[in-house]
Amino acid sequence: MNEMLEFLKFCYEDLDGEDKKVCFLYGALFPEDSDIFVDYLVECWKAKGFLHSVDEFRDASDRGHNILDNLIKVSLLEKSAVKRHVRMNKVLRSMALKISSEVLDHKILARPCEGLKQPLKEEEWTSARQISLMNNDLCSLPAISNCTNLSTLLLQRNNNLMIIPESFFLSMQRLQVLDLHATTITSLPPSLPCLTHVRALYLNSCKGLIELPSSLEALVHLKVLDIRHTGIIVLPIQVGRHHKPNVQELMIDVDPNTSWSDQVMKIITEEVSALTRLTSLTFFFPKVECLAIFVRTSPLWADLRFTFQFSVGICNSNKYHILDYFEYQLCKCLKYANDEGTHPVISEVLTKTEVFELIDHRNILSLSEFGTENLSELRACSVEGCKDIRCIIDGDVAPPHAFKCLERMDIKNASSLHCIWKGPVTVGSLGRMTSLTLFNCPELKKIFSNGLIKQLSELKHLSVEVCHKIEEIIIETENHCLDPRTLPSLKKLVLHDLPNLRSIAPNDLLIWPSLERLDIASCPSLLKLPFTSINAINLRSIDVEQSW
Repeated sequence: MNEMLEFLKFCYEDLDGEDKKVCFLYGALFPEDSDIFVDYLVECWKAKGFLHSVDEFRDASDRGHNILDNLIKVSLLEKSAVKRHVRMNKVLRSMALKISSEVLDHKILARPCEGLKQPLKEEEWTSARQISLMNNDLCSLPAISNCTNLSTLLLQRNNNLMIIPESFFLSMQRLQVLDLHATTITSLPPSLPCLTHVRALYLNSCKGLIELPSSLEALVHLKVLDIRHTGIIVLPIQVGRHHKPNVQELMIDVDPNTSWSDQVMKIITEEVSALTRLTSLTFFFPKVECLAIFVRTSPLWADLRFTFQFSVGICNSNKYHILDYFEYQLCKCLKYANDEGTHPVISEVLTKTEVFELIDHRNILSLSEFGTENLSELRACSVEGCKDIRCIIDGDVAPPHAFKCLERMDIKNASSLHCIWKGPVTVGSLGRMTSLTLFNCPELKKIFSNGLIKQLSELKHLSVEVCHKIEEIIIETENHCLDPRTLPSLKKLVLHDLPNLRSIAPNDLLIWPSLERLDIASCPSLLKLPFTSINAINLRSIDVEQSW
């Protein structure tokens, strides 16, 4: 094994830059072959100062993702099957641990997922520069006397860890990354102010943590603070006062079922709006009025580079289901749920939004009511449970090149939806769309109405499920003089539970140069397929029920 590791070490030594080398070694802190969320990994690299060639913390994200892509390119990291995640092969991880043991400044002690119940011996704590004890069963931590060289401490997902000793952080002045997420701690110790160099503090999913101490003000270098899914309802005034610490990435999320008074939410929103150094904000606004406070009072809103993930209105989950579509992207996202009609502040936020999820919304007939011109930056859009919506886009008010950036559209449980595009289709619209998913739209009869199909030259994935009035996928009367190479990029077609579907395309004259996979289930009226060995030469699999 040692000989193999020495051979593989060549790949590491061939990396052009010390920053790439230390970024690679950092991956050894995580369990072998585990999925590592790329945004979290890059945040840790930034907090550690590995991306030292970049002055601005915000700009370091781009540098970090470039390094990540390079490490994947040379196979030192690999893409995970889970989007926006990477993995480190166990052999390469062994090599990284071996290299780090020989480099004093990057010595790693990594014992994740080992079922540890007792803390490490003091000499182990004091000799390491970076420690990972994530995913264990630790119940306690030692009162350490000498940890002056420790720069990373990962304790996440120790579900039995309830108390941090009062003096635990006393000698950790050089600590830069501290991850306590998904532990059961109820408070932070008095020694917290000793962490004067901490840049990233992760407390997310510490459900028993109900407040942050006022001593947080001492963490003057803090740039990433994650308090999603905690019991915290008020930020310490020190976070806003004098803009110290200089938090640049803030994530605040709550259980959607949490009931807070309007006054509490107003206070929290005003506190967050006072922060002037933020480059990224994840935040839950229970009402549109709270969002309006932020947009009206925060100086950050005018900064074009400011990124956000806003959730407005009460929803079962604050997770962005469509966001996994994007890899290695810092997107501007808006989830808007359980409201009705249109609001000027929503339309304003939409002008900067790249990912939009509209859930259980009432009293609008189409997305165009938010202003088609306000939706020009959208790259992904999900409409779910909106029972009144009859069409997605109203062509009568759509300008040329409408939705020109949209790549993905998901429409689910839209009980009144009749069509996607109503009225004339403007030239250049939906020209970048690669994926269209339709699920449980019982009134939908036309998918590609009014020649819409001619605009979809980039469409790669089409899924139509539980739409019982669909009789034809491509209706000949709606699409006159079809070019034989219509849908030239389509790779996968999914048709499920369409009892009245009779036809996919009007004849066998269409060419399907990119089609690779066909998935059909519960379509009893479909008796003929328009694909042959001549017009669909790349078709590799047809997944169907044997009885059909």
